[in-house]
Amino acid sequence: MKKILITILLLLLSFLSFSKDEIRRIGLQKNDLFPEIILVSPNGKEQISSKELEGKKTIYNFVTTWCSYCREERPILNNFYIKNKDEINVVSIFMGESSKQIEQYIKKYPVEFKSYHDKNGEIGNKFFIRGTPTSYIVDENGVIIARITGALNWDLITVGTIKSL
Repeated sequence: MKKILITILLLLLSFLSFSKDEIRRIGLQKNDLFPEIILVSPNGKEQISSKELEGKKTIYNFVTTWCSYCREERPILNNFYIKNKDEINVVSIFMGESSKQIEQYIKKYPVEFKSYHDKNGEIGNKFFIRGTPTSYIVDENGVIIARITGALNWDLITVGTIKSL
């Protein structure tokens, strides 16, 4: 009986010694830790880990070149980024298209935030992206604040609004 009580006490103490971030699960839902992904530029010359973006809130905007809603959202999201770039990162992730298509699209619809290429659709599949645009908003600690499917009017969103999600 004494061994059981000691075991339970040790388990309880070890559980309580972890911070809430240490026991937070990696996943795709609100309050989960955002899974680490490696983002590669369309030309393949630049790559970044999602972990490197921690420290600021980050919007991961999954898009395609043929999506009319993505095209409409892009300049509005760019304006949001320009106003808030000291507090927030924005990245576009183009899914399953050729580098050439993406580079042409970026030239036609330029923005100040970075665009990356999910060449084989692996990241989109991992995140169960079934429609574009889809955005994940992640806090500065890498915790998912929200997943949004569909275009947003980013002119109506503030960093304060994001903080309250």
